[in-house]
Amino acid sequence: MGSRSASLRTKVVALLVSLAALWAFAAWVTLRDGLNVLGVQTLDAQVAEPSESLRTELQQERRMSVAYLGRPSQEQAQQLREQRRRSEERAAEFAEAARSSRARLASSDELVTRIDEVVTRLDALGSVRDAVATRSVDRAGAAEAYTGVLDSLFRVYASLGKLDDEQIAKDTATLTQLVRVRELMSQEDALFAGVAAAGRINDREYAQFAHLVGAQRFLAGERWPSCPTPIANGTPG
Repeated sequence: MGSRSASLRTKVVALLVSLAALWAFAAWVTLRDGLNVLGVQTLDAQVAEPSESLRTELQQERRMSVAYLGRPSQEQAQQLREQRRRSEERAAEFAEAARSSRARLASSDELVTRIDEVVTRLDALGSVRDAVATRSVDRAGAAEAYTGVLDSLFRVYASLGKLDDEQIAKDTATLTQLVRVRELMSQEDALFAGVAAAGRINDREYAQFAHLVGAQRFLAGERWPSCPTPIANGTPG
């Protein structure tokens, strides 16, 4: 009788241990998924959202800088100063949010490196702005400087897309691709603004336009092969 009771107790204990292990595993999976969701929400609020407004302001500043170099005027200089102030405000907000303790806790080492790269490039924009103000840089050179900063933002987006959740990662990659196409269109718009202001296009700008058209058609066709390209046929006049 005692042997049977001991055997029964052993089986019950084994079952309880198995159930405890199963519960612990289920709890860990639930916690991990919860942490993943919390991490995504944190990075969206602290990194992605501030970068959106920053990207928009930098694109506008790039366009206005190129147009100013095409045909400078006092009015344009004043508008450009105001735009720079807006860009600098968004840059400060991005740096504060993306480098906060909350963002750092949710970020991978790669993402931290990418964010630091953006901030470093933003800090270096001061010399570019001075060069535009004194007209010691040409239109293509100024545009490339701003595009370099914006490219560093896209490297942040690429790091944000490396998530454990496959569907979220896929959706992030699709959205990033769409934003990249819009950035190429913004580069074209800045180029046209400078050409229109100057009343002429140089060889470097013509080559850059051809490159942008090809890149935009490639990206749009790669992600949406059945959709017509948003770029009209033709070349700038």
